[in-house]
Amino acid sequence: MPTVRYQDTTVSLGEGETVLDGLLRAGIDAAHSCRSGCCHSCMLRSSSGVPPPVSQETLKDSLRAKGYFLACIAHPDEDLVVASPADDDVSVKARIVEITILDGGVARVLIQPQGSFDYKPGQFVNLVRGDGLIRSYSTASLPRRDEHIELHVRRIPGGRMSNWLYDGSARGEAVELRGPAGDCFYLGNSDEDLLLIGTGTGLAPLWGIVHDAIDRGHRGRLILYHGGRTEE
Repeated sequence: MPTVRYQDTTVSLGEGETVLDGLLRAGIDAAHSCRSGCCHSCMLRSSSGVPPPVSQETLKDSLRAKGYFLACIAHPDEDLVVASPADDDVSVKARIVEITILDGGVARVLIQPQGSFDYKPGQFVNLVRGDGLIRSYSTASLPRRDEHIELHVRRIPGGRMSNWLYDGSARGEAVELRGPAGDCFYLGNSDEDLLLIGTGTGLAPLWGIVHDAIDRGHRGRLILYHGGRTEE
C-alpha cells in the first residue's frame, strides 16, 4: 500500500484510507472539516509523488501545477511526501473588524483582507484562526461594492470557531482567508427567473447572489425563500 510522509512521520495507508485518514490515525493534527472534498480546508502540497487527479479537480490550475490536492478524497496510487500549504500560495492575511449579533443565534462578521482577495458573491471562504483552526463560511457581500467580506456565523453548541466569533472576543484579531471556492454564484443570465432557497445561515450566499443580480441588471424574476426552525 502507498505511504505518506509528513514532516518526520511516515504512514502506510490501509485499504480504502485517504491521505487524511492516515495522517489522523498517526496522530497528526491535520486541518480538515467537511471530509467530502467541498471545503478545501484539508488541502496539502505534494513535493514528491503525483496526487490522484480526483483530489485536484476543483483546485485552480496554478495550485494543481504546484502539487496541491485535497487530502480527504485522496486515495493515492503511489508514495507521497506532503507538506502544509505555503501561505503565499493559498491565503491572505486579514483582520476581523466588526461582529454584530443578529436574531436567531447568528453573528454577522466583517473581515478586512490585508491584500487582494477576489471572490464571487455566493462563494465560500475558509477562515483560519491564529492557532490553525479552519472553518468554511459563505460570503454575503459584494467585492465590487463592499469594503469588507461579510460572513454569517451560526452559534453551534461547543463550536470552537463559532463561539469564539459569537462571543465577540475575536474582534480585532488577525486571521487568514483561504479560497474562494464553490460554484454557487450568479452567472449573468439576466432574462431567466432565479429561484433561491435557503435555511438559517444558508441565506448568506443567496443574499450576495441577489444583490449581485440586481446590480448587474437582472431582468427575470428574483424569488428568494428563507426558512428557519423558529419564528425568531
